[in-house]
Amino acid sequence: MKLTTAPSVVEPARDFPELLPHGRTAVRLHPRRGTPGPYDSHIGGPPLWPADEAWPDCAGHRDVNGRADPLPLVAVAQLTAADFPELRFPEGTDLVQLLWCPE
Repeated sequence: MKLTTAPSVVEPARDFPELLPHGRTAVRLHPRRGTPGPYDSHIGGPPLWPADEAWPDCAGHRDVNGRADPLPLVAVAQLTAADFPELRFPEGTDLVQLLWCPE
């Protein structure tokens, strides 16, 4: 079931026409509880990652005591092109992953 958001009653393009050239396609996410797999689009959950590739970290991170200990990045979201046809993915790609430094 595809969930949608009702059209907005606010029309920024009408009230601020100078912003029109800066408009881009956006997708509003409606996350629901579930058990996504590594090949699914999801927020949180297991990312698709090659087993032989090291997990990235926050290079140059300093903790509260000033130690330069690298922190592993946190997988925030994974989106597949099949689930988001309204977004343009770079040619030859079908997956975007958002990783975040927790500090």
